[in-house]
Amino acid sequence: MGRSSKLTALQAKTAELLAKALTEIQHGRVKAPQAKEGRFGVAEYLVTEAKEYVGASWDLLRAEKPRASLAVSRWLVEAALNLLWVTTKTNEIAKRLKLLVAEALRLEAAKLEGLGELQPSKAKQFKDQAAAARQKQRDLVAQPKWRLDPLSNRIDSIKAPLKAKSMPNPYVFYRICCAAAHPGLEVWRRFDQAPRGAAVMRKPSDDSAVACLILACSALWLVTGAYCLVELGDANGLKNWWEGEIVPLLHG
Repeated sequence: MGRSSKLTALQAKTAELLAKALTEIQHGRVKAPQAKEGRFGVAEYLVTEAKEYVGASWDLLRAEKPRASLAVSRWLVEAALNLLWVTTKTNEIAKRLKLLVAEALRLEAAKLEGLGELQPSKAKQFKDQAAAARQKQRDLVAQPKWRLDPLSNRIDSIKAPLKAKSMPNPYVFYRICCAAAHPGLEVWRRFDQAPRGAAVMRKPSDDSAVACLILACSALWLVTGAYCLVELGDANGLKNWWEGEIVPLLHG
């Protein structure tokens, strides 16, 4: 199977996985007890958003832009790892969700403050919205010892379960995607070695295989985490999907 056909097949299979998960979560939400409404809402939102990021990442790979694909995939990797972290300790799910929501509120407040600077005529409106977001953040994490540790510190709790399933170290994926979102080593080579007047030459990236692996695996992790959060899904079915449908495409 040629490169284009593999990418088409992988894109279709990950899209199908996310669509199926979203349908099951939405159906389950209708029947869910009120106490679990929040969990279903989080799962539904993340899977819905993931569809857009996964589609964009595959489109960039098809356009032979693997580094850009990895940069976009950072959202998917981080969302998947945060969701898996939430579900690794069942007696702390509510607390961990609150910590992630509080972080989202902090970022939303920062965004609103930035919009206020860009649009002075609406500055007060944005400032008031930002203040409301920060107040909600404080209300959620009022306890003195509650804080969200960096992902690098939280990742250890999900390494073991993934390693037991012969999955790669999840933080490796995150580091690779973070690196892709920043200038590559070539910028420093030019700083140190480039002769005066030398034209910028972009070397073709060889990251396509890595980008495919990260994208497909992270989609699986996100769906796994979403299912765990709402107590739905078929673990064996996901394992069979990965080993029977994805691995042959990645290594074929």
